[in-house]
Amino acid sequence: MNDEVFTNKMNLYQREFIKSFREDLTDRQIELIDECVTNDVNNESFARACSEIFCESGMLIDEPEFLMIDEPGYRLDAICWPEEDQPIVEFLLFMRQSSEDIQQEIIHTFEKVVPILKILCKPTGRKNVPASIETVVHRIQNLIPNPESILVRIITDALIENPTLESKLRSSLKRKLPDDIHTEFKLCDIKDLFQSTDGGTQGPSKEFDLEGNEIVRCFLAHQMIDHDVYLASFPGKVLASAFREHGQRLLQKNVRAFLGFKAIKNKNIAKSLIQEPHRFFAYNNGLTITVNNIVLDKAKNLLSKVDDMQIVNGGQTIAVLANTFKQNDPKCLESVMVAAKIIHVKNQDEHMRWIEKIAETSNTQNAIKDADLSSHNPIYIKIKELSHATFFRKATEQYKWYFSRVRNEYKAEIDQHKKRGLAALKIFEKTYPKDCVIEKGLIARAECVFARKPWIASRGEAKCHFDFMNTLPAEFTPDMEWYRNLIGKILLIRNTDKIAKEVGVREGRSCIVDYACALFSFEADFKENIEKISRSQNSNETLDTKLHKYVLIARDQFKLFDSNRSTKEHAKREETWNTFKKVLQ
Repeated sequence: MNDEVFTNKMNLYQREFIKSFREDLTDRQIELIDECVTNDVNNESFARACSEIFCESGMLIDEPEFLMIDEPGYRLDAICWPEEDQPIVEFLLFMRQSSEDIQQEIIHTFEKVVPILKILCKPTGRKNVPASIETVVHRIQNLIPNPESILVRIITDALIENPTLESKLRSSLKRKLPDDIHTEFKLCDIKDLFQSTDGGTQGPSKEFDLEGNEIVRCFLAHQMIDHDVYLASFPGKVLASAFREHGQRLLQKNVRAFLGFKAIKNKNIAKSLIQEPHRFFAYNNGLTITVNNIVLDKAKNLLSKVDDMQIVNGGQTIAVLANTFKQNDPKCLESVMVAAKIIHVKNQDEHMRWIEKIAETSNTQNAIKDADLSSHNPIYIKIKELSHATFFRKATEQYKWYFSRVRNEYKAEIDQHKKRGLAALKIFEKTYPKDCVIEKGLIARAECVFARKPWIASRGEAKCHFDFMNTLPAEFTPDMEWYRNLIGKILLIRNTDKIAKEVGVREGRSCIVDYACALFSFEADFKENIEKISRSQNSNETLDTKLHKYVLIARDQFKLFDSNRSTKEHAKREETWNTFKKVLQ
């Protein structure tokens, strides 16, 4: 399918955005090739690029571990391991479009992951299982002896036009596994991948009737020829009951299936439900809903009936409501109210087009990360000022490091300078080279690593940023010396990563780099080396020799730990760092 046909079929987005997304996806794959550990570099780099997109959008329960297993009768690309003893595991399969019959390929791939799930559910009596599968199943059973939920997600860069394919595979999955284990299946095509960069879309359920619920306040707020808009307040228990009855059918087109209480945003929603239920209406963004028909008791401003109610935004909210209701006293939602905007689409044939258009216009912003919320923190404003005022020199070149205080700020600057002409673009890129861009996540990582807390750095950007912001002294203000040292720390991390690549580190490389740098911080001349590399913008043979030593120490030490856990799993534990310090002593 050529780009023109593909774009015409995806009338939700304009051509330039689709083209830009395809280019970004390709660029991601090229950048990630060095991290691949299998012979099938193209497929693995595609898998890593897709997982990056989903992790950035919060659509995966955790950063996945890539396995890329393709045995006769078995297929598995990656697993998202749980933390904090959560009884949920997510299986990922990534499929690049290599033939016209991609749907048949998806069916075959799906059939090859089901045997692994069966072994997981019934671990005894298995025969002739490949060693690679045996190892994975053994690790899962050690981590999660009694899994309660299994998620299977197939991610492809093809456009899947068959609306029944996902539901058929979901039904097949549930038939083949025990009833006491909750199973969920999501098929994410190129459209879902693109939408996930915009925060995801949420979609339809056709069997949600509220007739008889005279406790939903609702009134007409806006009236037009083809649609009406109503504002409503739903009791939490009404929405919880709906989700418990209809489940994922309320979210069928949503790539962001309910991720459980492990997801940080969902934890926060659940926390506010339990601790401050009477304020939930004020704290939560609420739902955006479309309906084909709506009936009001106008005298009392109450909602009497809706037909074909479909959630366009707010899927995680309604799922957390239902799970909180299930796990706690039924009275816990009595004071919870949820805001909702209800859009009555008067022409039923246009209903799906309305859903798509609403999703496009209401989800144009990217998924908000905790770091994004702190963009206006005085500390980051000061770092931005320092980045504009501080020159660095490498040989005869003079330039500045660009601090992207707001996500994608550097790219926006590039686009602006392109419009001003080639000369303006060249001046900007010479002043702020592309390889000298830093973001809040990288700053937090550098500070955590060299504060000798590599286990926090290994837990991901969100936890790393939280620790960084919450451990700074109240009176702290970045100055020129601090900023130059920060750049030195970032250069050390980059140089250590380069050395790790050269010695063949692949699995868990970022964690090994974090631990190696933290070990290096014990060197007597550590601060002196930070200043030197910042001043020269380059490493030296003596420094590289030291970093090489610590990379090997970190790599070899991780090999001594329990093989039932991956490097990433070990790296996230504080006791792992305590062991490293003892080895160093």
